[in-house]
Amino acid sequence: MVRTPEELARSNATRLLGIFSDSHVPYEIDRRFQGLGVPSLKEMVQAALPRLAAHRGGFVLQVEAGRIDHANHLNDAGATLWDVLAADEALELLTAFVDRNPDTLLIVVSDHATGVGGFTGPGGATWRAPTGWTSWNRNARALSTCSGSSARPRRLPRSRRPSGP
Repeated sequence: MVRTPEELARSNATRLLGIFSDSHVPYEIDRRFQGLGVPSLKEMVQAALPRLAAHRGGFVLQVEAGRIDHANHLNDAGATLWDVLAADEALELLTAFVDRNPDTLLIVVSDHATGVGGFTGPGGATWRAPTGWTSWNRNARALSTCSGSSARPRRLPRSRRPSGP
């Protein structure tokens, strides 16, 4: 059993159980910018794939980026964006695995869509203006300064802000 990203990276066990939180893992934005000691979704996938691939009878791996849904329910655009990016990083590893193992089936689904008013503004007004995008640009700039979810609001110092659109 491992509880930290360091323990996960050091482990050479063939069977592994990661317990990284007493409840939900933190939002990616909090994990990344507030130094929370939890591995990324990508790191968990990196640890799982070689262990599971060693089994001759095949395997099933379910990877869920469930915090996207939680952030959407809260209309927390910063947390949503960073959790989508974390899911994309994990999916990149999974698709590379499928490319190397053509007898692998990869299924990617979303259970539903919720929220995201924080991206487009109320009523989707951003998308009605063909030359506008002013709401999107303003929101993108605001998102680039976020360093925490609505559960842990903080602003990054200018020197640590991610570059954005």
